[in-house]
Amino acid sequence: MDELCHVSFSTNEVNHMLMKTEDAVYKEIKKVLDEEKGTLEDKKATLVAEIEELDNRKDWLDWVGRYGEDMTKKFENVTTELLEGIVDSIIVH
Repeated sequence: MDELCHVSFSTNEVNHMLMKTEDAVYKEIKKVLDEEKGTLEDKKATLVAEIEELDNRKDWLDWVGRYGEDMTKKFENVTTELLEGIVDSIIVH
């Protein structure tokens, strides 16, 4: 969460404890800060998911770079790593 948000939460709590802020004002500030915190956490989760997706793509590109040039030759001597790059799952009925 953003540093400014942490400071704002702390300031609001301290002012409320020291009775510098009325209950209604404290609750409204807390509500707005909680909403902002939720928005920031959602945005963070989205960005983390995007980073993980990019990392997965990089793994795929690394695999293609390693094995993609001539798949015919590669299948002459199949390795576990080669198969893991091609096959996601095998379902038998």
